[in-house]
Amino acid sequence: MDLLQLQYFREIARCGTMSKAAERLFVSQPTLSGSLSRLEDGLGVALFERRRGRIALTREGREFLSCVETVLDTLGSGIESIQSSAEGADTSLRIATSLPDLLGDALPFLPGDAFLGAGVRQITCENAKVFEYCEKDLVDLGIVRDPPEGALSPSLEFLELDRSDRVLMLSRSHPLASRKSVQLSDLRPYRFVCNHSRDDALFSYLRTRAQLPARIVSECDDDRLEASIVAGSDQLSLLPLANYLKLRGSMPDLPLMTVPLSAPLPPSSIGILRRSGRMLPRQALTLCAGFASFFEKERAKNAELAKNL
Repeated sequence: MDLLQLQYFREIARCGTMSKAAERLFVSQPTLSGSLSRLEDGLGVALFERRRGRIALTREGREFLSCVETVLDTLGSGIESIQSSAEGADTSLRIATSLPDLLGDALPFLPGDAFLGAGVRQITCENAKVFEYCEKDLVDLGIVRDPPEGALSPSLEFLELDRSDRVLMLSRSHPLASRKSVQLSDLRPYRFVCNHSRDDALFSYLRTRAQLPARIVSECDDDRLEASIVAGSDQLSLLPLANYLKLRGSMPDLPLMTVPLSAPLPPSSIGILRRSGRMLPRQALTLCAGFASFFEKERAKNAELAKNL
């Protein structure tokens, strides 16, 4: 038995369903189910009864929950007291991300006391570096786009927050701009802009699955720079639709457009990267909930904007 099992058990009891508890804790349902099974095996009793998709505490479960609430509340108060009194103690929430603007975009969706006075420390780096920081336990969580195939070790877990179709962005003067649609093979003669905040998995797919050379001549990690390069050259970008819509809103005068792909590419996803078997700090859970609210509103807004493309 360990503290993580107790924290997971308490959240399951509060939510009444595995799916809701997993959503609130930002862990996968298999992770949560496995933790509960190990806890019940260790205690030798069933803590929940399963009823048509919902779960209810057994008599033993109710008794155990009372003890768990007392233990976790006392421990949490003790930790906060020690950290607040420790001179020079760094209690900042540590985040590694390849998406530098995301935290600022999500802040309006967070409660005013989201960080409980602890502050936040953001490390902006390439996608691959986020995995390294999380693997070495140097940050509390990571925010990444499109984990490359094989990048997730057994010690890491990726929880998707949002998914977006990819579009082909090009200059209005590009030779392909007059096409009603293009095939991937049509892209073979052209060069690409590679955005390291998201494109590792994409270019791996283009080269191995689509057999496309995907020659990269420009590399960046900034959407605005990427858009400016594409607008002034014959270089192409395969970016998430959500990113394109944001660029059109912030840089409306650039001569940019999209052309449909005859066969869709794998969608682009954004999610939380965390170490398996580690409970996220309270501030991190609040932040993740803010991200979820932000993306929910963005999806509704982008669905309307996409109608005008």
